[in-house]
Amino acid sequence: MTLICLFIVISAMKRGPILLALMSIFIMGYFDLNRTNGRKIFQRIFILAIALVGVYVILEYFMSNSDLFIARFDAVSEGNSSGRDIIWSSLLSIFANDSTFPQVLIGRGCYGTVSAYGIEAHNDWIELLISNGIVGVIIYIIYWVKLFSFLKTKQKGSIEYEMLFVTLTILFGATFFSMGYGNIKLFEAISLGYCLTSASEEDCHTISTQQ
Repeated sequence: MTLICLFIVISAMKRGPILLALMSIFIMGYFDLNRTNGRKIFQRIFILAIALVGVYVILEYFMSNSDLFIARFDAVSEGNSSGRDIIWSSLLSIFANDSTFPQVLIGRGCYGTVSAYGIEAHNDWIELLISNGIVGVIIYIIYWVKLFSFLKTKQKGSIEYEMLFVTLTILFGATFFSMGYGNIKLFEAISLGYCLTSASEEDCHTISTQQ
């Protein structure tokens, strides 16, 4: 199933999602190995090795059959970020050199990057910095600190902990290149909802005792 999902992600030819998908596979592989003891660890390593071979086969398939994938792969190897580096440096220059004090503090308002430069930032942090200023970025930092703090409420090694960690990693990674805060997908919302609202066995015992 993992390889099927990865095939679908790669077929979309989006470098950010491909990177996050690979990162998620390695994180889940680490969690799986970390909770496995004895002889089963060799079985898990073997399965992980098969998965890595599968990833290689999928990448090789697209390298051999898709000119678009090859072009995007070459662009990454050459440091080409689809013009995002130019957009980001230009917006940061506008913020530093062409902003009033209120604009620095609370930003230029909704779609501030469009009014300032004619295009969205494709980066949550720069988008918020231009649109909502330093105050907006601070609030966004608090938002992420609070989300990751929910990991403390889950038992390490539990499915809820691992799901929440991977989901938050994907969402946080997306903030750097794809406007993550306004584009949470359905499956991400379902995963977050389940993990954040699921009660531990201790909580369930406390609730049942109170009733």
